[in-house]
Amino acid sequence: MNAQIESSDAIYADTSALVRAYLGTEEGSPAMRELLLGGTSTVVTSELTRIEFAGAVVRAERARRVSSAAAALRSFDRHCRKEGPVSLIAFARDPVVSDAARLSATYGLTAMDAIHVAVALHVSRREGSGVVRFITRDADQSAAASAEGLATN
Repeated sequence: MNAQIESSDAIYADTSALVRAYLGTEEGSPAMRELLLGGTSTVVTSELTRIEFAGAVVRAERARRVSSAAAALRSFDRHCRKEGPVSLIAFARDPVVSDAARLSATYGLTAMDAIHVAVALHVSRREGSGVVRFITRDADQSAAASAEGLATN
C-alpha cells in the first residue's frame, strides 16, 4: 500500500470510478482513465476497493463488456504498488466504521458507499489540509460526500 499522500492534490476514487477508468467499454471511460491514471493527482481508495473491483470486472467479463477480468485485475494490482498511481488506504477500524454507520443512518448509503466516504473523510482529516476530491458515479454517494465537506466530481 502506498504511504505518501499529497492531500492538497488528492483524489479519492470509489470503485465505480476506478472500474470505469480500467474498463474502456463504458461512456466516459477515457476521461475517467485520464483523470485517475494519467494525471498528476494522487489517487487514493479504500483497501476494500480491491474486493469490489474484482467482483465488478468478473461480472463485466461475464457480460462480455471486457475480454479478460484477470488482465484488468493484474493492471489494477500493478497500479497499486508503491510507485503506482493508486494508493490503497488501510483504514483504522474504529473511526471509519463509526463514521460509516453515521453516514448510512444520515444519508441512507449502502455499507460500502458509506465506507468509501468515511475513508475519504479519514484521509482528509489525517492529512490535515481537508482537500480531498471525491470521485464516484453514484449521485447519492456524491451528495453525501459533498454534504460532509469533500469536493466532489
